[in-house]
Amino acid sequence: MIDIRRSALIGLGLLALAACGQPAATADAAGAAAPAAQPAEAAQAPAGAGLRAVFTDNACFARGYDDAHLAAHPRQMLQHFFLAAPGAEWAALNTPEQFHLGLGFSIRDSTDIFIGVAICTPRGEGAACGLEGDGGEFTITPQGARLRLDIARMELEGQEGFSPNLADSDDRVVLLDRSDFTDCLVD
Repeated sequence: MIDIRRSALIGLGLLALAACGQPAATADAAGAAAPAAQPAEAAQAPAGAGLRAVFTDNACFARGYDDAHLAAHPRQMLQHFFLAAPGAEWAALNTPEQFHLGLGFSIRDSTDIFIGVAICTPRGEGAACGLEGDGGEFTITPQGARLRLDIARMELEGQEGFSPNLADSDDRVVLLDRSDFTDCLVD
């Protein structure tokens, strides 16, 4: 069993998100050497954009599933999912009308980690998000201390190829808990 939350989750995830932090045409998974500092503007929420205020320095929301859970849910593909501020390059593009989030996941029967950047538009207390590079669409809604993602379509690139569309499996709704920042890193 691979326990992604405990397996030295350092390096590639933020390296990849930092690489995603560059404009899409120049993104390169070998790009950055260290996690980028999160800018202060990510913590400044304009009226109607309460979700943006959640993603401050080192904010991380994640969820991991153990073998017993996956055995009880055979149509579920997700093993681990995380959502965090994407790094300084993308955060510099934030406006009152939109903000950016980094995300990544692993799925059963694959060693690949799939990552991307979402461009989100505030909608009440939540947001509607589209994935950079036509990777799909999802919404984020606060649910108490959790975040609820409703996935319409999500297909992201990993180092070995593209993920299947999570909306075609039992992964259309993902509940994320505030987590230690290391849960938003992958190796």
